[in-house]
Amino acid sequence: MKNLRRILLTILISTNWLLVAAQDTGRLDSFLQLLEKHNKAMGCVKIEQKGKIYERCIGMANIEKNRSNDAHTLFRIGSVSKTFTAVIILKLMEEGKLSLDDKLSKWYPDIENANQITLEHLLRHRSGIYNYTDTSEYEQYYTRSATHEEMLNRIKRYGSIFQPGERMQYSNSNYLLLAYIAEKVSDKDYSRLVEDMIVKHCGLKNTRPGNIADTVLNGAISYRWITNWVADPLTDASVSTGGGSLVSTPSDLVRFMQCLMRGELISFENLQKMMTMQDNYGYGMMKFPFYEKVVYGHTGGIDAYRSFAGFLPADSMYIALCSNGLAVSLNDILIGIMSIWYDMPYTFPDFTSLTVGLSILQRYEGIYVSPHLPLEIKIWVKDGQLMAQATGQSEFPLEAASETEFKFTPADVHMIFSSDGQGFTLRQRGMEFAYKRK
Repeated sequence: MKNLRRILLTILISTNWLLVAAQDTGRLDSFLQLLEKHNKAMGCVKIEQKGKIYERCIGMANIEKNRSNDAHTLFRIGSVSKTFTAVIILKLMEEGKLSLDDKLSKWYPDIENANQITLEHLLRHRSGIYNYTDTSEYEQYYTRSATHEEMLNRIKRYGSIFQPGERMQYSNSNYLLLAYIAEKVSDKDYSRLVEDMIVKHCGLKNTRPGNIADTVLNGAISYRWITNWVADPLTDASVSTGGGSLVSTPSDLVRFMQCLMRGELISFENLQKMMTMQDNYGYGMMKFPFYEKVVYGHTGGIDAYRSFAGFLPADSMYIALCSNGLAVSLNDILIGIMSIWYDMPYTFPDFTSLTVGLSILQRYEGIYVSPHLPLEIKIWVKDGQLMAQATGQSEFPLEAASETEFKFTPADVHMIFSSDGQGFTLRQRGMEFAYKRK
């Protein structure tokens, strides 16, 4: 959600390893301990595969109260919520209350192209409706409670960016609308739908929509690493309904995926529809490669929370991860966990950082602009650490790769400064932009 770019698990097929789960989990413990020791991650992971169970938590749920993460800690799971919402829509279809071909105009005719947008377009992110979390306005209201009318008015105002079915482009607006439609046809609010249609059926103990602030005893605070762990403002659940409003645990997410894949929630016919990809997106589900295997599931991110829930059909392996603080990418952590679990060659990351002199860091201080991006970027030194902040976004620390190159791994940001400090090249996810001192 806020300042979020979805992080996908992308492990290229490079060899034909025989995937056999490791018997000794000591190396997996060591990997997670390494992340904890170097302040790279806080959270919990759970894996289940044919009777083998691994569960581990690292870091703090609440630093101020000196409370560690444990198996009962509750996390916001961000867009993993979309898988739950897709299940609710499919269950309502099985009850005869909805159809994939239903038009959005049946409920919200004032939204652009509503008479052409189907429920399937919404499920597959092919509606063309603009993603409301991508607007600058979002930063002004995301922490406050919002009514359905307020959210709908925003979506109407933002309009569409392409014709329905033309292509796939991820938009939280789609799943907000799906949740609202589910409420209308069932005459139940989203919380009750999650409870009645999924939680009760699967025996989930710690899953519900809501704000972490409501969970005084077990809720994990959202933290970002900025020279130390700093609590992050929290998105109000009413702003992310259907697309990112759920609270859960790795144990509950594993149980949910098991319940879903065993046909306990929806028919196998509808399950197959969920898992049928178009532009790598099904119904509330994505497909990720892992060597010659395939993982079905979803990533999630809201505020500083990151999550993943997945299933490897070939090995009956279920994995869920929930984090309330990362200073490395979710992708890298998943690569490490999966590689170690399957006893593959894997080199632990080296977190020793290069020390750059204060005079060199201060050379880069200033405000930079680019003719290709509307965002100004401020660079400054804080407690001996080079910091950066783009217009309207949170500040983040830059780690030195050399005296001129700095990076922020969680967002795949690389900045290569000119020797005179008058500009830098910004590289992020295959894109490159030139910045000059203002």
